Amino acid sequence: MAAEQQWFLKKLGDLEIEDDKIEILTEIKSRLDTTTSFEITSNFLTQSQIYDCAYDKSEEQSQLVYDILALCLSTLDINRTDFSKHLIKSLKHRNPKIRALALEEIYKNLSKNSASVGLTDNLNLDQDITLLVLKSLGDDETEVAGPAIKILSIILRKQLENSIIRDAFKSKLEERDVVKIRVYEVAVNLSKSDSSLLFQLQDILASMLKELDSDDILFQMNLLELLVSLAEQNHGFLFLEDKKIFDKIAARIETIEQDPLVQLLIPGFMKFFGKVAFYHPKKILEGYPKIISYLFSSFTNIDTNILPVALDTIGNIAYPAEGKIILDEKFPEQMKETMEEYLFLLRNLPTDVKCRVFSSLQMVFTHEDPPNNRIDLITNKWCSSLVNSEHDLSALMEYCKNPFPDIKISCLTFIRTLCSYRWGVDAVKNTASLLEFLLDRSVEFDKNVKFIKFEVISVLAETDLFDTSTLLQLKKYVAEGPYFIEPVMEIAVD
Repeated sequence: MAAEQQWFLKKLGDLEIEDDKIEILTEIKSRLDTTTSFEITSNFLTQSQIYDCAYDKSEEQSQLVYDILALCLSTLDINRTDFSKHLIKSLKHRNPKIRALALEEIYKNLSKNSASVGLTDNLNLDQDITLLVLKSLGDDETEVAGPAIKILSIILRKQLENSIIRDAFKSKLEERDVVKIRVYEVAVNLSKSDSSLLFQLQDILASMLKELDSDDILFQMNLLELLVSLAEQNHGFLFLEDKKIFDKIAARIETIEQDPLVQLLIPGFMKFFGKVAFYHPKKILEGYPKIISYLFSSFTNIDTNILPVALDTIGNIAYPAEGKIILDEKFPEQMKETMEEYLFLLRNLPTDVKCRVFSSLQMVFTHEDPPNNRIDLITNKWCSSLVNSEHDLSALMEYCKNPFPDIKISCLTFIRTLCSYRWGVDAVKNTASLLEFLLDRSVEFDKNVKFIKFEVISVLAETDLFDTSTLLQLKKYVAEGPYFIEPVMEIAVD
């Protein structure tokens, strides 16, 4: 081992005096590929010679340095007391690829060890390293800022009480908007993990909420995405409710006729309420009925700018069982009209929107648990309004047989969802030629279509609603698999 170490140290020295650095770097990389000794690799992380080679304009030379440092950094262990010491030069390097490499390695170590360490200490990241990671939040390169966000979302849980680190974190709010968003993302990640952290960060969160009055549309959209993430947790939702954020956004939607800016933000606002309703259906559906009414009206006043978001939003709201029940209780007529509107959209809108319609319907009819009688009755009623029939799915047949695979797959995926209900299987059974179409392998050439048909039949084969002969056909299809090809019989002729 001593001889091996001496060889590497000599090569490091050669990098200072030899002109052909590419040849030396190639030798070093080749030799490092065969060793994982920290005693050897650590030399490259603390000595300047290897880093200096990355300043050269040669792309090949820079890539060799990157590869060598990647090998060396991969041998670091966060449980070593000298872990931080070996990161300083990489984190300070002016090449963003090297900074990003060091940050990714820190994150890998944190992810690997956080469960066992339990975050009871700082995982051997000292103050200097934490400050360098904080500095990376303001980096021009997203490949550097991205891992910095992930790292800070872990290590700041135990370091917010350090005034130097906390002040450095807050000072980032004085930088440009993209950096502010990164700070807010870290603050939200920390706050949603623990209510006590939310309390510690409420001044930063309050600053974020004030930014909702910004004239920058993209900036506001990013903030709304973060607020949804915070609202997923009950303590985060209560915080936003206490700050009257839902009331504020609802009030802004009501000013749509007077404020052109609000019109541009409507998709973001709608998406916000829909995603929050996914986690808190009762509070949104019962607390903000005007928002829901506006959502329903967007179906009938077909605005192609809002419609895709409206489709996703109704899917999010109706997905949880509680959402289905409240929609049926509070908005029965609107749901009936919306179901009828879905079919109109399928007949009259472009292919990509048709697929979005089916995706929304799949969310509406999906159930998380075995459906109880109430959910069963509600979804059956909605489906009857959708296909204009209580007994079959004939209205969907043209989409099952559509020549475009994406529409066909979307429709069959929706039918598979319906088959999770007993009434759905019964509707398939009563739809003229649908079962024959599903069992006919000869009409499909697209691999993905074959597979989704197989999935539908797999569900049907597990039910008891078919006669013995049909059930045997279904089970035979399943046994043969999705891509079975019927053998062609050849007859010999003399």
